Amino acid sequence: RFLLQSVTVRSADQAGEYWRIQGALDISQDQRLIADYQRLSLLVLLLGVVIAVVSGVVITRRGLQPLQEITEATRRITGSRLSARMGHKHWPAELDALASAFDQMLDRLEEAFNRLSQFSADLAHELRTPINNLMVETEVALSRPRTVEEYRHLLESTMEDFERLSRM
Repeated sequence: RFLLQSVTVRSADQAGEYWRIQGALDISQDQRLIADYQRLSLLVLLLGVVIAVVSGVVITRRGLQPLQEITEATRRITGSRLSARMGHKHWPAELDALASAFDQMLDRLEEAFNRLSQFSADLAHELRTPINNLMVETEVALSRPRTVEEYRHLLESTMEDFERLSRM
């Protein structure tokens, strides 16, 4: 390929002749240089995209690591293991408030579970006493023949225990 420039000029004498002057420049080297530059630019662009994608994945995974740790910690918490806490580890500021609020929620849940367990134990104790009294009195009454008055007294005592159970 050539770059061509053409000029028409009039001769200096009085003949009035016109001359055409043409100059050509070989630009094939320039075109090869531009093609090489375009290929190199495309390669650099593709390499930059690949580096950006890989860097983005690495940065995202590293950024989400604390969130994954919180998720794992919450999976370890069960109804029988409410004492586990998030604690104040190396959480980022955004997740530190979440971990703290989660620990406070676990404190409240653990306290409620403890109160419920204590209530269940107290209730079981309160129910066992009248039931045991009823069983003992019935066994004593059945151990030998009784008079009508003794049976009446036994039924009144039994009725008191039933009323106490009913109130519970």
